[in-house]
Amino acid sequence: MIVLGIITSGPVGAAIVGGPREAAIAGTGQALSSLLDCITAALGETELALADVQGVAVCTGPGSFT
Repeated sequence: MIVLGIITSGPVGAAIVGGPREAAIAGTGQALSSLLDCITAALGETELALADVQGVAVCTGPGSFT
């Protein structure tokens, strides 16, 4: 199962796990301005499309989107 992991409780980041290639990308800006870039970069590094993702995991810690 290919999973997209998203974290916004500290430094923003996205990861792709469970496929033939895995990637983790940390953002440098606020969640609204860098989260989509992190997701796009992680998908690009794994050579996958969003349609290939079968699950999404998100953090529940403190942050601007909890």
